Amino acid sequence: MNADQCKMILQDACEECESNWIALSGGLDSSIVANLMRKEKANAITIITKDFVGTDLTYAQIMAKHAEIPLSLMHIESVSYTHLRAHETPEHLVIRRMLEK
Repeated sequence: MNADQCKMILQDACEECESNWIALSGGLDSSIVANLMRKEKANAITIITKDFVGTDLTYAQIMAKHAEIPLSLMHIESVSYTHLRAHETPEHLVIRRMLEK
């Protein structure tokens, strides 16, 4: 598979996606998706835990600005999947759906 074929497959997948939300970490995978979804008026979310240490947030902010996609930040406690199911809110629903994939 060449680069053009790969790009077409990724574009098709993004166009078929019914969600307009991207879990944006600032890493390569989510940055590629953000760039492909910029025309779809996508939204992005970055989830940060209380004890967060790292550069993910910085790179997610840079990528969101570059792709001109609004970025929402969700600050959560470090919780388990079971805890999320027991105390589900609309915000946690996004996390649960990501964990189920």
